[in-house]
Amino acid sequence: MIELRADFAEHFRGKDIFREILDLQGEVYRELKNRKTFRIEVGGKGYFVKTHMGVGLGEIFKNLLQFKLPVIGADNELRAVRRLEELGIATMKVAGYGVRGIPPAWLRSFIITDELENTASLEDLTLNWKSRPPQYALKSTLLRKTAGIASVLHKNGVNHRDFYICHFFIDRAGLTGDYKDLRVYVIDLHRVQIR
Repeated sequence: MIELRADFAEHFRGKDIFREILDLQGEVYRELKNRKTFRIEVGGKGYFVKTHMGVGLGEIFKNLLQFKLPVIGADNELRAVRRLEELGIATMKVAGYGVRGIPPAWLRSFIITDELENTASLEDLTLNWKSRPPQYALKSTLLRKTAGIASVLHKNGVNHRDFYICHFFIDRAGLTGDYKDLRVYVIDLHRVQIR
């Protein structure tokens, strides 16, 4: 199964889309044994691709023995993006998703999201705050907005499981004035649990 947004799909017309996407190369942000996250440009626009190449039975059993549900593919992140959109929480926009293989251990999948342009992670934004404290209004707004996101998620049966400040991105356009329009995005949703 493959789902591609029309503006992205036009670049892969007439090709084996699944193979083409798994073979894409770009700036790698994270690479583990069976999962890779990297940035690409298609048609002058930035995207992030996360590929899952099957976890194998050993990883599934290890997770189950630790009383954890294993993450076996990109579908978990796709469901999480859709749930956050339903809840009105800013997150990544999905440009594509695909899955092939034999579930659960040998499933190969990908998710492609639009690059969040003109943003900074909350971690990078706060890096020098100890030596150069921010305006009280900015700090207060960020605390209120991130706490509000946590509240909405948890009240609606969603937990992130990687809920660190590096997974909050701030729209730089809102970093002026009274910060009323400051937009906060939540990213890296592949381990999200929805109850």
